[in-house]
Amino acid sequence: MSRTDNTKPVLLVVDDEPEIREIIAFCAQDIGFHVLEAGDGAQALEVVRSHHVDIVCSDLMMPRVSGITLLSHMRDEGRSQPFILLTAYPSQDSTIQALRLGAFDYLEKPFETEELKKLLNEALRVSREVSQIGSQGAGGEESFNPLAQDNFTEALQVINRLKALRYNNPAASDNPQEERKKVVELFISEAIPQLVFCDGAIKNLESETNRAFELGYLFRVMQTIASAASAINEDPVAQFAKNAEHFYTALRVKPRSVRDDYIALASEANDVLRQAISSIGAGPLPDRFAEISETLGKEAAILAGTVATSAA
Repeated sequence: MSRTDNTKPVLLVVDDEPEIREIIAFCAQDIGFHVLEAGDGAQALEVVRSHHVDIVCSDLMMPRVSGITLLSHMRDEGRSQPFILLTAYPSQDSTIQALRLGAFDYLEKPFETEELKKLLNEALRVSREVSQIGSQGAGGEESFNPLAQDNFTEALQVINRLKALRYNNPAASDNPQEERKKVVELFISEAIPQLVFCDGAIKNLESETNRAFELGYLFRVMQTIASAASAINEDPVAQFAKNAEHFYTALRVKPRSVRDDYIALASEANDVLRQAISSIGAGPLPDRFAEISETLGKEAAILAGTVATSAA
């Protein structure tokens, strides 16, 4: 598999309209991407099979092979690149199907160039994180445990399925309470198994040497699921998501600063997040949830060096 430019991320733009491809290519190049192009899904499959590609941005409706068929073939072949769908019909069944197949997100035509750039940067971040989880640990060690990668990618799927349900109910004003109930029920059923699975991954950290790397990504899983929960307008969960992300980022910056009690913190954070997710829409969140969220924020600040630790 060839790679055209080792210094730049690679975006594959798939659209049967040359003008659209040109606009997307211009935006992507402006933020540092190298761009490959294809006029339909059949050409795109040839490109992803012969070139390194970090992100795919594809139109939905195209001759020969459509965007949804392209995505399906890529997933069948085990290709996990973030896939951004372009469509003028965001509520169509095919858009929902694409999200359930694992599309990263959709962008409605016509789109704003700044919106496209933001989405490309978000997709690139995910692409790099998934790639890094699967290949290396912090400091360059080989990864010993695929659980973090599995959980992280599954957590992203939770968000996609939540999006799909929202798009499938465009007439929210008809019965907003019923729509919210469906969103909450689906989210809980998708998210809880991932958090339960995290418990096992956390226990495995006791005997591993590269704990900071795997621990950081387990917090990333929690942050990703909490971010999806915050889309249901739960402010405390949104704050937890922010603090968990700060903590995960700080662990990556200072992996050798990890303390033994961070594993216990991860276990309790995962437990209270699971309780909070179970309580969404049914009553107040557990009291301990806010306390754990605050602890994550404080520990992140300590790791980042913005506050002094009292445990010197």
